[in-house]
Amino acid sequence: MKIKEICKPQHYDYVTMCPAGLQSYDHIKPALFELHWLPVHLRIQYKLRPLMHSVTVQSCPSYISDIVLIIAASSRRQGLRSSTDTSSYTVPPTVTKFGKGAFSVAGPSVWNSLPADIRHITDTSAFKRHLKTHYFNLYFNT
Repeated sequence: MKIKEICKPQHYDYVTMCPAGLQSYDHIKPALFELHWLPVHLRIQYKLRPLMHSVTVQSCPSYISDIVLIIAASSRRQGLRSSTDTSSYTVPPTVTKFGKGAFSVAGPSVWNSLPADIRHITDTSAFKRHLKTHYFNLYFNT
């Protein structure tokens, strides 16, 4: 199943309707809020960011950290202000939409879009807590 098809609301409507006691015509957003669930497209990003956090705090295997390149280590950025940024990663250019799903592209792009105050948290449990709060505020406008 393609990502576009997974991210369509009707695929998780039925799963949410049963525990929340909703009818088929009810809106799904209040049920997601009540169950503390994120929509699928945000859940995918939520799963990528802790993995990128483990790369940042150097608690992941080397085969994962070797896939991404920090901006400060990029030879093309010498002399630029961004060359001193140790919390951002370079996003390699891709030609196809399929290439955007690779970890070497998707990981750095979702990590760089995260606010700097959350990116600089070193404790993993605190990072996940702030990340989930960030996503709930972003999606549910609380």
